[in-house]
Amino acid sequence: MLDLTVLIDNNAAFLDKELLTEHGLSFYFKVDGLACLYDLGASDKWLNNANKLGIHAEEVDHLILSHGHKDHTGGLSTFLQVNKSAKIFVSDKAFKYKYLTYRHEKPRDISSDSSLFAKYADRFVLLTEDCLLSPHVYLIHNRVFEHRLPVGNQFLRIVADGLEKPYIPNDEVALVIRIDDGIVILSACSHSGVLNIIQSSVEITGCSKVLAFVGGTHLVDTDMEEKDDVASIARVLADKYPEMCLYTGHCTGSAAVDVFSEVLQNRFALFHSGMQLKF
Repeated sequence: MLDLTVLIDNNAAFLDKELLTEHGLSFYFKVDGLACLYDLGASDKWLNNANKLGIHAEEVDHLILSHGHKDHTGGLSTFLQVNKSAKIFVSDKAFKYKYLTYRHEKPRDISSDSSLFAKYADRFVLLTEDCLLSPHVYLIHNRVFEHRLPVGNQFLRIVADGLEKPYIPNDEVALVIRIDDGIVILSACSHSGVLNIIQSSVEITGCSKVLAFVGGTHLVDTDMEEKDDVASIARVLADKYPEMCLYTGHCTGSAAVDVFSEVLQNRFALFHSGMQLKF
């Protein structure tokens, strides 16, 4: 059994108007007797929602950061103040890069606060390869590039070794959780592409029965002439993974939501702050 709560997302809760939203994402889940957080949104708002939902941040055993963008790590300072013991798992590249977005008129810095890594170095576990977090939880890096990367990645750049370069999503960490005879995949932003991440998850775990994909898709609305072929992605999901449900919200544009809803029908849902899922 896996219980998962969306602590914060772009989309508002339908019934509880006291739960906050922002352009960010944070999941809380319990498995193998461990309380875990996956990402922390863009600010301390995740903690407000955790408190309202009766989730005790100070008791979290592990924090996993998906990548180094600020809308996933912005609440880290608050977490480190509240929780004094949890280990923090993150790619070894996440605090090395300076991240920039050119989606708007001027470049904007979307980097994590690297001073926190320096100050709390003993709390961090830097990942250079896939690993088992617990008997049923894998932390994985994408290893498949058969399918096209999201068009929205073209807005993103990194600064590494003093040079500005195109963003390559080699800093992303996804979670794969084994439940009975299937797997649930958590992928916060999916800069590596949903289809690539799912295929990587299947190859790494050796389990082809995908029960759910939960996370952002990075299939964003854009005025660019080049577009993501969302319909083709949806059809592959429908045909290749017939038991899989797609739950998304953060960094998934309205056009992609409409296509997924039409193709996947009752196997698709839009998540929101406070939403609870059970697998």
